Amino acid sequence: MLIAIVPIVVLILGVLVSIFQGIATPSESGAVGVFGALALTGLNWLFDRLLMREGATHITPQWRLSRAAAVQAGKSTASVVVLVMTLLFSSTFFSAMFFQLGGSDQTSEWLTSIGGGKLGFVLVAMVAVFLLGINLEFLEITFIVVPIFVPAMEVLGFTQDEKVWFAVMMAVNLNMAFISPPVGFSLFYLQSVAPPEVRTAEIHKGAIPFMGLQSIALVILGVFPGIVYTSLELFSG
Repeated sequence: MLIAIVPIVVLILGVLVSIFQGIATPSESGAVGVFGALALTGLNWLFDRLLMREGATHITPQWRLSRAAAVQAGKSTASVVVLVMTLLFSSTFFSAMFFQLGGSDQTSEWLTSIGGGKLGFVLVAMVAVFLLGINLEFLEITFIVVPIFVPAMEVLGFTQDEKVWFAVMMAVNLNMAFISPPVGFSLFYLQSVAPPEVRTAEIHKGAIPFMGLQSIALVILGVFPGIVYTSLELFSG
């Protein structure tokens, strides 16, 4: 039933609203999501108990938040935190060495000499981001690419709003790259939970229409940057 997705939608909207309204930072919104998930879990258990009292026999209320589950969640969280901090340290070290060795200046000079001004830079950057997104995850790309692109954007005279527009296009582009056959990360995640009768080729074919939709969205954002500017004004107050 469609009503079953209502709690999930409420949880997602709660996290997004907390970010867009400035109530919580993106990092703090994770705590908002955890609190919302715990609240929904408690309500689900309570409603199941009420249904059992009224004679429902198709459900078995069970509190699943055990000590073992909490320990497992803590271990998973710690693994992710260690991974992110390692990437952050490595990317910071890479950026510092890249800057000290003059790589930033050379890259900026190369990107600004492509021709076409801002448009030429955006086209080359989008192609590079897409190719990187096929083989790397979001964090690696962000920590490595941003220190390279930002100096070139400064030289080309990108305004603050244009930088936000570029970041939004980069995010849409990465979403398209993550589902691009044959090595998109999202395809492997989907394959790991797909039924045995679903073949890999079928998953790849099913991703193509979504790639088409996201490519259309990317073109629309590129041609009409006012969409991003208007959204930025709306949500930033």
